[in-house]
Amino acid sequence: MDIINKINLPENPVVKIDEEEPVFIFFDKPEKIDNLPEIDTNLINEKFVKLLSSDNIIKYYNNFIKGDLRIYVFNGARVIDYECGGCYCDYCRTEVDLTNYYYCYHCYSDMCTYCYEETSEEIAIKNDASREKLLNKCRSCNLIKPRNINCDNICDKVCDSCHKDIDKLIGYYSVKEENVDDTHDICLKCYNEDKKYLWENVENYIEDLRDNIKIHIKDEDITSTKEMVEKRGMKFIKHESEREKYPFYHTDFGSMLNWFPIITDDLSNSEDHGYIFINLNPDDKNYKKICLQSCDDHSRCGYFILYNKEHTLDNILKMLKEICDKNTVIRINCFGKEQKEELNCSHHSSPIQVLMKKLGVPVYYG
Repeated sequence: MDIINKINLPENPVVKIDEEEPVFIFFDKPEKIDNLPEIDTNLINEKFVKLLSSDNIIKYYNNFIKGDLRIYVFNGARVIDYECGGCYCDYCRTEVDLTNYYYCYHCYSDMCTYCYEETSEEIAIKNDASREKLLNKCRSCNLIKPRNINCDNICDKVCDSCHKDIDKLIGYYSVKEENVDDTHDICLKCYNEDKKYLWENVENYIEDLRDNIKIHIKDEDITSTKEMVEKRGMKFIKHESEREKYPFYHTDFGSMLNWFPIITDDLSNSEDHGYIFINLNPDDKNYKKICLQSCDDHSRCGYFILYNKEHTLDNILKMLKEICDKNTVIRINCFGKEQKEELNCSHHSSPIQVLMKKLGVPVYYG
């Protein structure tokens, strides 16, 4: 706990990082924490990597909180300047519905609901595509988890019946409007009271709010809020925590203070570099898991947890040692041929980045 107590932490554990590219990260203090692990120095090739001291760890997190790092991605979820849309299924390349999709923590891939439900060749044919082998590989690892990272979580909501702010912890009904990037929302109070729908007020309110861009939602058969919910198939949404509006909440990292950087290949302050973290909180579900962090050629940082039980600290260090001792990166040149290069000679070729690519972990975050 000495390391944590020496980090310059704000009072609020939900920490806003950077003003220009804001992102909110959780820094809840754990009740207990293990000591830093003892590492076999024979596994450390000091020409390429180094162990971090307690002072190095404190400095890393102080720089992190100050915004000196360009924090971008956690477990495949973009947490900085989050925007709706632009997320595509890595299996069929269609745009995913951010209110209902999946993420494979083994393949580090986004998966749409069609691919998730494609459990047979018969279903695949109905979807006009077959990805059976690829999808079965993901399913066999049992690391496909649902995700819901979208603007509905992040943005404040206003009831389209009473025009008051919606308390997401109480719950509300919502449906996406057609042809526009917006939703129609009804608070639980209006729903329970089955309030009469005054179409004139609704249309005028939306028209004013959207700068006179008319949104067609009128249905003369609907006269009350409950009818609106039933006939439009509105979905009930309720947040279990106030933190659900932050993308970081959905990344499975918990608190950053569970994770300690212990090794880096950043020996020359280059743009491309990486860190190896370990979770030292015995009460956390990711206890003793390893996290790899890379910094791409645009200085964007990405953090990824390794969920494979074989990826223990010792095994990861042995793999890293082999990469460092070999000091060779195989690249495909512009002529489509293999080309050998030394470590750190070009973008995405630091030892930890080479390790990440070997494990199938992304190293570019654009």
